[in-house]
Amino acid sequence: MGLGGFVLFAMCGLIVLATDKPLAMFGRIVQRVWNALARPKKPLRGFDRRLLEERDAIRTALGEKWRQAVLLTTARLAFDYASLLFALRATGSEPRPSLVLLAYAATGILGFLPITPGGLGIIEAGLSSMLILAGVSPNKAFLATLAYRLCSYWLPLMAGPVAYFLFRRRYRAKAGPR
Repeated sequence: MGLGGFVLFAMCGLIVLATDKPLAMFGRIVQRVWNALARPKKPLRGFDRRLLEERDAIRTALGEKWRQAVLLTTARLAFDYASLLFALRATGSEPRPSLVLLAYAATGILGFLPITPGGLGIIEAGLSSMLILAGVSPNKAFLATLAYRLCSYWLPLMAGPVAYFLFRRRYRAKAGPR
């Protein structure tokens, strides 16, 4: 089911970046719902055109490699989800992967809330809670969450200074002394 979800994600990404109709239709639906529910003083207008303009800006920035960007983003999400499953297996838990996928998706939405940098604390609490709801024991859910966050957040963060140092060393040598 998870694999099917990631294939669907990639297909939707390709369709949204390649065609106008689905994105424009989505924009008109969101605009209609927003205007009906929020009852703003000034109704939302032209949301579909704005979505298309933003999409075009993203495609321009990606250039000819936009298809590759969609597939690599999908692969990154799939590997991230797999690392969560491996962390759960390492603790001895065997929850249903579909419920773990639901917990993973809900935690991804929590990560959009700009409460703390990188979602620190928020993601851990949310993911642990969702895993407990998925049937993982509290101790194993907490341990798997910490192991997952160590691999998905802290290790790449520690690679940053090393990458910066190597970048500066490589390109300072090419640019010459100031």
